[in-house]
Amino acid sequence: MYNILMKETFFSIPKRKRIFLELAISVLVVFSLYMILSVYFSASKEDSRKVTVLANIQTIFKQSEIYYISNSEKDFSYGKEIGSCLKGVFSDKTISKIILNISKNIRDPREITCETSINGEKWAMEIDKPYKSGILCIDSEKYVGVSKGIFDGTCTK
Repeated sequence: MYNILMKETFFSIPKRKRIFLELAISVLVVFSLYMILSVYFSASKEDSRKVTVLANIQTIFKQSEIYYISNSEKDFSYGKEIGSCLKGVFSDKTISKIILNISKNIRDPREITCETSINGEKWAMEIDKPYKSGILCIDSEKYVGVSKGIFDGTCTK
């Protein structure tokens, strides 16, 4: 007869129930490991996107100066009154590749706006929500930060 006070151990459970419990425990362990790893890797992916975008921004600064100097034969400009990411300084082969790379690392690639000033001496690029929130703006004055928009080739701070 079964004694109520006697504690039942894992091995005293019938084999059929024990196999079910082992399976359930192993499924729970695997599922919890999966959730922990998915949270870790999704955070790492977001961080790597940020680093990639910021590294590309630094390259744009350097390459835009090279474009400006190489354009000195014409008129020392980044391109006049350009509101497109396909013309002027933004048409430079290296910069257009960088813009493409940035577009792959943001949520919506259509949210990149490029502009130069009327006289072509300044440029600005706005990236809407490159990570989770906010508008990131960079310009020829080496500004990198939040912006309210672009006006005449500069970020409106």
